[in-house]
Amino acid sequence: MKKLTQWSLFGSILSAILLAAFLLLRQQPLQPLLAQPTAADCTPLAAPSGPVVTVNSVAALENAVNNASSGDTILIADGSYNLNGVYLRMDTPNVTLRSASGNREAVVLDGNYLTTEIIQIVASDVTVADVTLREAYYHPIHVMTSATGDTLNTFIYNVHLIDPGEQAIKINPAVVGTYPDDGVIACSHLELTDAGRPFIRNNCYTGGIDAHQAEGWVIRDNLIEGFWCENGLSEHGIHLWRGCRDTLVERNTLRENARGIGFGLAESGDGRTYPDNPCPSASGGYVDHYGGIIRNNFVFASDTDLFSSGVWL
Repeated sequence: MKKLTQWSLFGSILSAILLAAFLLLRQQPLQPLLAQPTAADCTPLAAPSGPVVTVNSVAALENAVNNASSGDTILIADGSYNLNGVYLRMDTPNVTLRSASGNREAVVLDGNYLTTEIIQIVASDVTVADVTLREAYYHPIHVMTSATGDTLNTFIYNVHLIDPGEQAIKINPAVVGTYPDDGVIACSHLELTDAGRPFIRNNCYTGGIDAHQAEGWVIRDNLIEGFWCENGLSEHGIHLWRGCRDTLVERNTLRENARGIGFGLAESGDGRTYPDNPCPSASGGYVDHYGGIIRNNFVFASDTDLFSSGVWL
């Protein structure tokens, strides 16, 4: 009888704890529960340590990017910048582009669906941080290689990408034998809104992050949402394939997307092989993604319009 009483007391305490937790959660709105990670994971970047160029117009911004020297930090003053076709091609290594205030919502680079790609990264050790990019006809950010070689160590941090015409962040080689490796995408918000959804073309050819033939990327602590269409199946919120390798995807929140996280998809095609043969069991056959870790992500959907679209997995 004593043993039964102890278990009854334990059960009563456990029930009380669970009830209190339930009532507490009921009092909290859903949005904060799905919000970005704590500040400990997404601390602001340190102040620039090298040469600084501050700009406050589209013309000055374009000129600063085109004439940047290695080690430069380009700071954009608060404001909304209508690019009207202007795009920023970052082809100098070790250049940083960020807002002067550190507030990503205070600096908006708007492509108005006229600018094809707002930021093209074709050099190593480039950082883009603390800005909002919206309405690119193709990709707000495109990381790719060039004839000069690999594009390494891209750092995309605390950016807000809104309503891309295609994928929000595209990563791929542009020259055979060169690769976009070892990048980081962190503490950012990628979204397709109801306002932007009608601008998606080519049978819903959109998604959050899409990488081809890329090794060693870390994608962490991001919020990715809304990538779906009324007609056509969108790509994933996070998708790495065509021979990508050793990807780490962790602590991301993905909500209201037709597809969540994907490593690999195709069974043949234009992939990447590695000299150390990381998958000998494939016997030289096609491998769409090698290795990698997906952990501690939260995938959620409740939008009735998404479910009624009939094109979600």
